[in-house]
Amino acid sequence: MSSDRDMTPEEAQRMAEACCAALTCDGCARCRLICPDLAITQDAAGGVVINAAFCRGCGLCVAVCPCGALAMAPLR
Repeated sequence: MSSDRDMTPEEAQRMAEACCAALTCDGCARCRLICPDLAITQDAAGGVVINAAFCRGCGLCVAVCPCGALAMAPLR
């Protein structure tokens, strides 16, 4: 992988899966608002949805989440 923008679809999917939409989300939308790639949306229930095609794994969503609902994990 040469840069964040040169990922294959499979690498992007693995990167997005590293961000876990966790069970403690309170729907504050901070993660969605901070995402520079617009990779995060919310479903009708307020749950986090990460679009693998856009997520580059920068971790800003994890840093801003007040609930600890998101986490980064190493790529498999």
